[in-house]
Amino acid sequence: MARTASRRPRSASPAAAAPSAAPAIRGPAWLIPLTALAGLSGLTLSPAIAGQPHLVRAFLATAAILAAWLALTALLAHRRHAPLAFRLDLRPQHYVQACAHLSIYAYWASYWGEVGRAAPLILAQLLFAYAFDALLTWSRGEVYTLGFGPFPIIFSTNLFLWFRPDWFELQFLMVAVGFAAKALIRWTRDGRRVHIFNPSSFTLSLFSVALILAGRSDITWGPQIAVTQLLPPHMYLLIFLVALPGQFLFGVAAMTLAAVATTFAFTLTYSTVTGAHYFIEPSIPIAVFLGMHLLFTDPSTAPRSELGRIVFGVLYAVSVILLFSLLQRAGVNFLFVCLLVIGVVTWRRTRHPERKPLPDGGENLAATISPQTAMEQFNEAVALMENSKYDGAAEKFRELEQAI
Repeated sequence: MARTASRRPRSASPAAAAPSAAPAIRGPAWLIPLTALAGLSGLTLSPAIAGQPHLVRAFLATAAILAAWLALTALLAHRRHAPLAFRLDLRPQHYVQACAHLSIYAYWASYWGEVGRAAPLILAQLLFAYAFDALLTWSRGEVYTLGFGPFPIIFSTNLFLWFRPDWFELQFLMVAVGFAAKALIRWTRDGRRVHIFNPSSFTLSLFSVALILAGRSDITWGPQIAVTQLLPPHMYLLIFLVALPGQFLFGVAAMTLAAVATTFAFTLTYSTVTGAHYFIEPSIPIAVFLGMHLLFTDPSTAPRSELGRIVFGVLYAVSVILLFSLLQRAGVNFLFVCLLVIGVVTWRRTRHPERKPLPDGGENLAATISPQTAMEQFNEAVALMENSKYDGAAEKFRELEQAI
């Protein structure tokens, strides 16, 4: 190709490109949701679920609804002489992000036992997601794409918000809303129909608004999640390290870099001028830092150009700062401020999408930053964040953990 041709943004790389035209498989596709339903029902026999009657009822009721939907879908497909079909599509951005999430869960679980106890509930959401996504796709007359797509959606959602066992049906509803938004709220991008919102960001924002308006954060583990993610030492560094592969493979480093730099510069300036900390935590709050690295960086919904990604990152940081001041005065837990900001920024980006690539000669930012340079720059910031914790913070959070 001639050198004068416009450079494509990094998001157009093969790793994040359009789905491959894999042939549709018209075998017993109904086994996909049926297997998920069997697994969901079988989980009610596990000790973690069987001892909680409300959870058992929620699981069985959800499985029954999906089973009825599967039967209706299969019947309609038979009458139309249009067999249910699926295709395999294993995309790197899905399993790379899922591995990053799993690393955080494993480390976090070693300091807060509730994470390990939530593992069967996260598995249940995964099974529900596969069944719901397949049935919704077939109900719309389309071919279902089987891959690792549900993993990063479920994992990222649960890094921020779980409903308590007595309200767990709302967790299934939250997953359903996310996948429905992914399937139904779409636009044409680069000649193909794609989802506008990151499914986990959209649903977390929506449910955060509902919880804020209802004043019922007590039915979730949200406040405890925000506290206990600070218990493991060097958590900021771990988040940065596990996010690195996705940052460089999928070209979303500019978003994170802009968001972290803007927020950190503001908090440093504020504390220098006023002698006080702007956030409850002296550094960038852990939920915000986590969101900047592993929630709003979905390459499928990221702006196409580097300029758009930088603006998106700065906009996210500014929104965090402004909404924190506004909602904290109203007594809103800061975790919900973080989740709400994701939705606000994403909505603004859909109103003003930035698609044009940089002029010739403007290299992709992620490609021009070597891993060594990025490590040096971020390690300095992470060290400052971790070293800026209040004296006795670890003891304080462990006391909170005991109370939880």
